[in-house]
Amino acid sequence: MNPFKKFVLIFSAALAFFAGNATAACNITLLIQLPQSWSASFSIFERGNNSWHPYTYSPGANGWFSVNMSSHGGNAGNSFVIAQNNNAYDGNTIIGPDGIRTGRPDNGQAFTCPGGGATYYLTESPSTPGQIYFSQDIPNAYNLYFLPPGDDVWTLGTPHLVYMDGGNLKKSPMRLDASSCGWYRITFADGLTPATPPNDFALIWPGPDPLDQVGLLGLDEDPENWPEGEPTPFNLVTLFGDDRDLYFVPADGAGGWHKTDQRSRDGICSYTFAAIIYDTDIVNTSFHTCSENCGSSAGVGVIKGIPKNTLVLEDGVPKMEWNNPSSTDGWTKQNFDDAFRPTPGKNVMRCYDMPFKRNASGLWEYNSDKLCANGVMDLNGNCSSHGGYMGGFFPPELQTRGTADYNN
Repeated sequence: MNPFKKFVLIFSAALAFFAGNATAACNITLLIQLPQSWSASFSIFERGNNSWHPYTYSPGANGWFSVNMSSHGGNAGNSFVIAQNNNAYDGNTIIGPDGIRTGRPDNGQAFTCPGGGATYYLTESPSTPGQIYFSQDIPNAYNLYFLPPGDDVWTLGTPHLVYMDGGNLKKSPMRLDASSCGWYRITFADGLTPATPPNDFALIWPGPDPLDQVGLLGLDEDPENWPEGEPTPFNLVTLFGDDRDLYFVPADGAGGWHKTDQRSRDGICSYTFAAIIYDTDIVNTSFHTCSENCGSSAGVGVIKGIPKNTLVLEDGVPKMEWNNPSSTDGWTKQNFDDAFRPTPGKNVMRCYDMPFKRNASGLWEYNSDKLCANGVMDLNGNCSSHGGYMGGFFPPELQTRGTADYNN
């Protein structure tokens, strides 16, 4: 493994737009492991509208049936049970949150569709027979939770578990833990790679390359004192022992390995990126085609290709370059250059701390449709605790646009 290195990271953000409504389908993937006495035929009874959805599938890996609830009926917010028989109210065997029982499917408890597009596992509890397990976590799995250090190397990267396997170096990316802020997780279970915790030395890197590393002693080890250019490795089989969940907080040093849930401690789940905003409407037509006075045809289409698709460094700052396109709608190289550098009388420049949030894919995302009135991003909610949605790219720093002094 390579020794510790300093680095500068340039990153990009994904822009995403989401839509939904109160009558949207139950958007989850349901993995069901049936009792051994059941056949491959079963039904899902939706209590919200008293409808049956029969299934006859071949089970996948380790006997799991996969059901896409959004494509097979079921509305968001409705509850459901798993039934052994189709359209049989009396004497049916039902799987619900209270266990496996015989009775009418519209009596007693039912599972409420959590939505969100995630995968949920539904099976008999591996630790308590007769009770039902319904969770995003894979049953009978080992979970390593990791809270990265707070510097930019770790904040902007994706942690990788790096370990030896049969003499080969393996690098497994960790996933964001959806239930906490800034935590990552890697799960070892049947059907996954790796299936079991590696029983050899391992380290954690902030990406597929060793731009930094943490080992057994966490941040207690100074990189200058790493033996052979790397921290002390750890063995996960030894650290897990008889437990299924393990929490590693390098900031706690050698005592950073915990068997109790540490996810009440927040990591970094937002990041502010310094941006320069140029108000150029007085110079150009904002990249859209329209008539000379932007009348009834305003906003018809967007002219593409005005800048090149790569940036160029100008005084150490990445800048757009004029692409000399065939269609310009009044853009020229001169006013393009004037638009994106401070030009008295032609534009107004403002500095803007652009807030990014980690999305479900682990990317840093800025989404103007999810910008709240107080300037924070709310990718998964509705900005209800942040003053409501801003409604497009109108951050507070740009609200003086109408009275800006273009001469200064």
